[in-house]
Amino acid sequence: MKRARGFLKRIIKTIQKTEMRILPGQLAFFIFMSFIPIAILIGALAGIFNITANEIKLVIGASIPKAVVNTLVNLLGNKRISLETILFLIIAFLIASNGAHSIIITSNEIYKIKSRNLLSRRVKAIFLTFILVLLLSVLLLGPVFGDQIFSIISSNISDKNYVDFIHKIYELVKYPAILGIIYINIKIIYILAPDTKVESLSTSRGAIFTTILWVLASDVFAVYASRAAYDELYGSASAIVVTMVWIYIICYIFVLGMAINAGIDREENKEEKWVR
Repeated sequence: MKRARGFLKRIIKTIQKTEMRILPGQLAFFIFMSFIPIAILIGALAGIFNITANEIKLVIGASIPKAVVNTLVNLLGNKRISLETILFLIIAFLIASNGAHSIIITSNEIYKIKSRNLLSRRVKAIFLTFILVLLLSVLLLGPVFGDQIFSIISSNISDKNYVDFIHKIYELVKYPAILGIIYINIKIIYILAPDTKVESLSTSRGAIFTTILWVLASDVFAVYASRAAYDELYGSASAIVVTMVWIYIICYIFVLGMAINAGIDREENKEEKWVR
């Protein structure tokens, strides 16, 4: 209980910091600008595995605002792999790396360290973009892909009781496995993003916090957005507005988790990197 109160006090103290009023908005802007190329990349992956946009819509519709889901579905249209498509995806990937580059800049601001040269940051940004695409792919395609695998396995088993047993086990482990993959990806980003050595252990609490809060915040915002009169206020632009708000929320949580990690690292490692 004492540790929980201490962690809560750390969160409140972190929220009150000046950078928490600035950095989430900056990160959300660049992530939003990268949203379209990332969605197109995921759409291409969905096409490779024969996953339709409607299948994705059915799975994620319960936990992501409807307007965001509709925006994603419009962007995810399956694409045939051709030379033109490959060239377009390469360009889209490079554009999407701006979002990862913003994560690096944000982490350096939080950790109070000097950024490396532009080329080094760009190479790291491209690598982090791979992780971001994997993270979003797990969020959007993971449940559908898992259902497809289960359908293939169950179709080759004649014993209905055995199939029902496997289905119960699958339903029990499906979402914990997805949460585990999300946690691992967030933790990797938290470790690699700053231009300084960050101990893996110091990022665990922030990564757990971010993972859990992402799921809860998305569910709560999905319910709120379904009842709010966005259409009356913003008309045809309501889908874009809801998507922007949702991205800001998850970016705020992401930055907050990183700031918590930085605070833990500061307390555990009294080094010169924390001296302004």
